[in-house]
Amino acid sequence: MKITRRSLLSGLGATVLLPAFGRRAAAQAAPAQPKNAVFFWTPNGFNMSTFYPRTRHGDSAFGPLTAEAFAARALDTGNETIDGVPRAIFRHPEWGLSSLGAFADRMNVVRGLRNSRRGFLDLADGGDHGMNTACRFTAAGIGSGRGLALGRSVDYAIAEAINPVVDGGRTPLVLHVGRNSDPRNGNGTSFVSYRGSEDPDPGINNPWVAYRNLMGIAGGSEAESHLVRKRRRIADLVRGELNALQGGMPLGGTDRKLVTDWLGLLESTEDDMRNMNLMCTTDTRDRVAPTSRVQNFEGRSNDELGRYEDFAEIGDLMIRIIALSILCGHTHVATLQWSSGSGGPAFGAMNMGDGRPGTWHGGERHHELSHRNGSDGAEPGFLTDVERNMSWIDQWYGQRYRDLLGHLDDFGLLDDSVVVWMPEFGDGRQHHFIDITAVVAGSAGGYLRTGRHVDCSNDGRWDARLDTETNGPRIRAADDPANVYNLDIGWIDGCASHNKLLTTVYNAVLPRDGSGQPVGAINRFPEVDSADPHNAVEAGELDPLKA
Repeated sequence: MKITRRSLLSGLGATVLLPAFGRRAAAQAAPAQPKNAVFFWTPNGFNMSTFYPRTRHGDSAFGPLTAEAFAARALDTGNETIDGVPRAIFRHPEWGLSSLGAFADRMNVVRGLRNSRRGFLDLADGGDHGMNTACRFTAAGIGSGRGLALGRSVDYAIAEAINPVVDGGRTPLVLHVGRNSDPRNGNGTSFVSYRGSEDPDPGINNPWVAYRNLMGIAGGSEAESHLVRKRRRIADLVRGELNALQGGMPLGGTDRKLVTDWLGLLESTEDDMRNMNLMCTTDTRDRVAPTSRVQNFEGRSNDELGRYEDFAEIGDLMIRIIALSILCGHTHVATLQWSSGSGGPAFGAMNMGDGRPGTWHGGERHHELSHRNGSDGAEPGFLTDVERNMSWIDQWYGQRYRDLLGHLDDFGLLDDSVVVWMPEFGDGRQHHFIDITAVVAGSAGGYLRTGRHVDCSNDGRWDARLDTETNGPRIRAADDPANVYNLDIGWIDGCASHNKLLTTVYNAVLPRDGSGQPVGAINRFPEVDSADPHNAVEAGELDPLKA
């Protein structure tokens, strides 16, 4: 009987899931590497005048990204004004994407998008904050009453297509940093992930629960016994099944040599991967997310998990758990929600302003700072150095996004993944639903081009909307001088609905056929219109993102 590597692998009861390094090192021995999708959501928009790469390509903001494009600006103490606006307020070191230079050639900054739901009509509970939060990963519009999304989110849709079956279903890993809401009484501001219409997933907000429940790797199974408790090799686990397979097949000398050579290649690949910490072992898990750190949160109440003092620690652990969950094959889809719409911590509780020059409003929550006046509302006012505060918060979240990319890259997973960072709003002060920016890292195994600042607008003319110094929206003096400036972002014409990005990501992580095309690709996410007359989704992908 003649056997092939394909039939041998398909006959093994123990699935040998090697990460990207293993696939490249032992391409003949390992199955195709699954693709991964990770969604990273932050509240209150960005400081749009100090967020984007500042490189100019002739007359355009758009073009290749380099590490230099992310460099911080020097602090400007001059008195220059343009259109009546003092530009010194935007010239400071707290540049939003300044920590991402190392990933410049493996990421994109995507512009030209609008929220799928247009305007601020029939907002229901949660208001415009709720509208943008509920729509961000669903693009489904919102319902009346609590203002919940009227469709499932893209993480749930992707998980149904590509995730392994865990506890009888294919669901994404949804994690939340901060106090979360009960699905029975939360509103549109509370959730970004949805199982279906008006059926939100609040996410796990306790690192210990996430670690205990999601890192068990089929508790009680033979694989857990070998790989977790006894710390034995995958090759040891497979060897027994190979022996059983050979015992049931009449193999000739050539076939026996094939089996022996294949096992030897697996052993050498495994040794290399252990040396590079690319395997799901107890050693790797203890190194990346030590049990002592996650167990510190055992028994914490929901209110206790909302302490601002723990925001950074919980967020760091959740990032690590996402990377480990993907490495261990528990999930290929994860969402990380930082706080809630119109939320965010008071960063001073984490001592994050210590030692910085200028005025830091450590007692103000992110939302109050996003209004620039220290209040929940839009009344006039402008705190001293508030632009630096907002840019510093963007920079802090950018560092967390960098850490997530770094863990995935350390495990050899980033190039087979797509990691999408999207905010609640465009500009948080003016609650813009236009100029919704996305930072997208990873090529999903070559489906996406990377290394660019990309105009994905429908008319390809986003440059006409931009301030040529900041590469953010045009800046003009505010109607009320107490607000110092306003952003002029134009209107809906020419914008692409953000659902086209979700469609692109969905197709990017699907399995591929022999010609490299995604199997089961869709023309539009969501595929079914929701009963929201103000939601206007568009068909197709974002072609400028595709390889």
